[in-house]
Amino acid sequence: MLRRKPDAPGWGLLLPLLVLVISLSASILVWKSEEFEIEQNSRDYFNFRVDDVIRKTENRLNLYQQALRGAKVLFSISGEVDRDAFRDYVAGMNLNLIYPGIQGIGYALLIPPSSLSGHIARVRREGFPDYTVRPQGVRKVYTSILYLEPFDWRNQRAFGFDMYSESVRRKAMDLARDSGKPAMSGKVVLVQETTSDVQSGFLVYLPVYRNGMPHGTVAQRRANLVGWVYSVFRMGDLMRGILGGEGDEFATQVYDGTRVSSEGRMFDHSNGESPAQPRFLAVRHVRFADHEWTMVFSSLPKIGKRFDSAHPYWIMSSGIMVSLLLTMITWLAVNGRRRAMALAIDLNRDLIDSKNRLRGIHQAMLDGLVLIDRKGIIQSANVAVCRLFGYQESELLGSNVKLLMPEPIRSKHDEILRAHLEGGKTNIIGRRIEVQGLHRSGALLSLEISVTELEGDADRHYIGVLRDISETRRIYQELWKSNQKNLALLRNASDGIHILDSLGNVIEASDSFCAMLGYEREEIIGMNVSRWDAHFDGKELQKAIAEQMANPGRAQFETRHRRKDGSVFDVEVSGHRLELDEAVVLFNSSRDVTERNRITRELVEARRLSEEASKSKSEFLANMSHEIRTPINAIIGFSFLAQSMDLPQKALSYFSKINSASTSLLGIVNDILDFSKIEAGHLDLEIIPFRLDEVIGEVAGMLGNKAREKGVELNFGIDPQVPVRLSGDPLRLNQVLTNLVSNAIKFTGHGEITLLAERIGGENEEVLLEFLVRDTGIGMTQEQQETLFRPFSQADTSTTRRFGGTGLGLVISKQLVELMGGAIRVESFPGKGSSFRFTAPFGIVTRPAASPS
Repeated sequence: MLRRKPDAPGWGLLLPLLVLVISLSASILVWKSEEFEIEQNSRDYFNFRVDDVIRKTENRLNLYQQALRGAKVLFSISGEVDRDAFRDYVAGMNLNLIYPGIQGIGYALLIPPSSLSGHIARVRREGFPDYTVRPQGVRKVYTSILYLEPFDWRNQRAFGFDMYSESVRRKAMDLARDSGKPAMSGKVVLVQETTSDVQSGFLVYLPVYRNGMPHGTVAQRRANLVGWVYSVFRMGDLMRGILGGEGDEFATQVYDGTRVSSEGRMFDHSNGESPAQPRFLAVRHVRFADHEWTMVFSSLPKIGKRFDSAHPYWIMSSGIMVSLLLTMITWLAVNGRRRAMALAIDLNRDLIDSKNRLRGIHQAMLDGLVLIDRKGIIQSANVAVCRLFGYQESELLGSNVKLLMPEPIRSKHDEILRAHLEGGKTNIIGRRIEVQGLHRSGALLSLEISVTELEGDADRHYIGVLRDISETRRIYQELWKSNQKNLALLRNASDGIHILDSLGNVIEASDSFCAMLGYEREEIIGMNVSRWDAHFDGKELQKAIAEQMANPGRAQFETRHRRKDGSVFDVEVSGHRLELDEAVVLFNSSRDVTERNRITRELVEARRLSEEASKSKSEFLANMSHEIRTPINAIIGFSFLAQSMDLPQKALSYFSKINSASTSLLGIVNDILDFSKIEAGHLDLEIIPFRLDEVIGEVAGMLGNKAREKGVELNFGIDPQVPVRLSGDPLRLNQVLTNLVSNAIKFTGHGEITLLAERIGGENEEVLLEFLVRDTGIGMTQEQQETLFRPFSQADTSTTRRFGGTGLGLVISKQLVELMGGAIRVESFPGKGSSFRFTAPFGIVTRPAASPS
């Protein structure tokens, strides 16, 4: 008998201890790595939030600078700006909406000592009898806050204040004056401050120089300075507007200059917390208008809670458990095959017992349990499945699971299963979804199903857990109905939400709707819609309510509401029908659209005036065509006759240039007048008989010499299927072909140009022709082609300089083609030439046609 060799002494204890040490070391490494990653994520998030505040601060300051530049432009344009003009300008800037955080925009006037008394008297005559320049006293130069808008109670405290008398403000004003650029002051206490909520402040100045006078040097700027436009800021209001709700994760301090000191602190926000040793600390510098701030950010405990989790501790706990388990397994493996065999026997016995228990549980489960193979054939079904669908177990075993499915999923099931087996994804495996089942009687069942794929077998199997949720859905629907009343008020809370009964009486209303109409909630509950609707009368309202009650869809319309004080405003109402507590109600939402409608009306009126002006211009040019052409034709005619006279060669050269320039001018005028006629709708096509070969021959005769002079070959061709005699407008067809061929010659340095006419359709007495003009010229990019048919446009500005032209030829050609009932398109590539194609329908003339004049 073979006997097992005894194990080496000590291995039964040494090897398990070694496994324990190694596994615990690995667990500690993973734990520390996870803690490091959490710390790094927290730091990255903190730096991201800090950089976001810096970016918002810089953007806000740049936005305020644009506001000051706009005010300076007002003085540059108008010279002297009175108080009303300045007030209207600032009011139009809509400071609270577009420039949040700014206390006001003002104008400080520079006053020589000799003009001080006259200045005070002039301002007092404007309606300010108590006005004076303060502080009083003798100084070399005076300034006064003359305008400051909005001119509310706080800003009125600064009226007449001489900012130049204070050193911090004076330093910024001097810097702005000498540089001609915006300059920011240091930390100051604003004159506008009262005894409560005192905040640090600062000002930004922009110099205003005398119109028309030079200010290129420092001396010129000082000599021609008339004052400063400036903006006023309360630091607390500014920073709270920038931070918004973002200050609960870090404390923020802002210091004037580059040093952190209590004297330079302008803002301190720590959300009620002052961390002595913050987890994260960041210092940033913001420079604007030749001045610098230092911003210090300290993390608060809340920012750490965002990423802190128990995950590292779970890792450590799991590592310890796994380490102990591995140690135990190693100990068991080392301590003999006999114990392992005994354990295997016990495990096998337990497995058999477990299978028996599982089968008992399988049959006793309240939920349905069904097992299918890869073909969808049912391998096992418990009692709950049989009871749920009304079948015996023997009827289900061996049947396809489609037996339990209604259409259309029954027809699609094999395809879904096959796609999954081939590696595709489904929305069923591993998820809990709601489906419908088919009872043996044909009734539909509401089911909740969860399907799991069993892995490890030689073949795939799927187990599905089914639960009848019909009663659950019924209870859920009842709960849903009982809560709809409260849920409806929570939706769209920013608009005026109100719920009406079938008579138009208010059942419930949101706070925003009460505020919109100016009523208290107790007043508006039970009020009829006719009390606040100022557009419809009582009968119209009842009809509209009845229609909305009958229509399950959403209704949207505009009307007018009347407030409690009698004022009327435009609203947009959106509403739909709801069933609450077995009653049909109307859920409506009102939105104030008064300002939107005003802007819309102004835009419509502006567009109408613009279109009328454009039409008047086009009609004027179209009507003046004869008056404009007549003198040009006279110049052309007389210059042509002068060339046949016996004159000196120099004079003949002058007349030749006059004739050539006048002819070019006539072409430009003709293009402009044709374009204006088409815009004004004064260009009509005539329908007369003509020969197409003669029209193309005229184009060849007109442009042949020009092509030969450039060394370009000009080819013409007509499809034999094109009828010889047509009816249409030969003059306009000639104009389009001439424009296209002339452009081809202009942009082709060498090679050839081809003009082809081809029949592409038509029946009975009409024919559809396509004309092709192809060249081997410079070609165009896709971007150039997109602007080709716009008025006064060429491929680019260099094309105009190199080849000339008005940019109207192709526009007129496109409009003429469209007037003839056709369309034009272009195909082109840079360096390979261009192809223009256009279609046009023509009539077929069976009798000979007269040649077009």
